[in-house]
Amino acid sequence: MNSRYFGAPQSRSRIFICASCGDPELPLRALFERSAGALPRSRRDGFLTADQCTSSGALVPRVAYCLSATAGRHTGTDWSRTYISYNDAVRRLTPSECEGLQGFPISWTDIPLLKGRNTTDCDTPRYHALGNAVTVPLVEWVASMINKAQIAKRNLVNGFTVEDATSTYKDFLHSSRRVMVLHDPNYPIDPKGYNLRWQTGGYAHGTACIDIKAPDAPTTVVEKPLLDVLERQVSSSHYFLSANAAEGILRRVDSQNRTLFGPMDKALRTLVTASRKDKT
Repeated sequence: MNSRYFGAPQSRSRIFICASCGDPELPLRALFERSAGALPRSRRDGFLTADQCTSSGALVPRVAYCLSATAGRHTGTDWSRTYISYNDAVRRLTPSECEGLQGFPISWTDIPLLKGRNTTDCDTPRYHALGNAVTVPLVEWVASMINKAQIAKRNLVNGFTVEDATSTYKDFLHSSRRVMVLHDPNYPIDPKGYNLRWQTGGYAHGTACIDIKAPDAPTTVVEKPLLDVLERQVSSSHYFLSANAAEGILRRVDSQNRTLFGPMDKALRTLVTASRKDKT
């Protein structure tokens, strides 16, 4: 499931597995809706569409890249993070903005600035914690589904089969579905040693199994723009990239023939050009 379709402004795909003893349909009720999950189109547009903050002038994509457990410092080698762009400056996301990306309350991971610590020292464990967290809106959705599944719990040990999944849950009508009988965890293996590659969703009961190309969105998509969690004013200079860091990103992007978010590319090149003029 992808967080961007559950109310968090970042593309973050994660696997969820649910099991039950005594009610073979409960895992399906917990992770699948009776109606088919949505299949959003133009998924790439979210990374290219620009939103602008009217108070700060910051430009950001509609959807952020997946938040990772990075350090509080920038080396100029990681171009695939989400950055905040201005006309002639680029900065990293602040810990508070990362909290917003994950759906946590602002200051949820705040660390008091004690004597001997600087802001960067406190930011690093916050970035690590947030990058390793699971998105709150998506987990809330799963928890709600599990709660509803428990309420509807039925003792149907022999009353629900894998075949019933295709008639009850529309996601399992997908044309890519495969129904198999599993005798061991490595089934099937051909003489060349090839193991079955599982699709993105499925259901198993006993030795019967069905797998499908499952959607990563719920039936009703909830989308939230990155702009909603953006800090309107960021005064701390250590969040902003230096000209050397900007040059490192551009060098890496150009050598790998990558394409940056348009406003970021423009801001980085403006920053590097201005720095070179200052030196001359």
